[in-house]
Amino acid sequence: MGITDDIQGGPPIWPRWASDEYYISAIETHELREKVKTGKYNPSRQLEELLSRINADSNDLIILCRRKK
Repeated sequence: MGITDDIQGGPPIWPRWASDEYYISAIETHELREKVKTGKYNPSRQLEELLSRINADSNDLIILCRRKK
């Protein structure tokens, strides 16, 4: 179980780090592409657009979720 982007339908994540303002995670681009390809993630339109621009040589993606106050 992780945090789900219920506004844009993005993939669920489990934060690796937390600050006073954000939950923070990272995912390798090849791992994300594989999860989308195998149907483990149902990408939003914004995520599909991002996936069209990245490749195996791209840097990891950093995921920031603002914490509720």
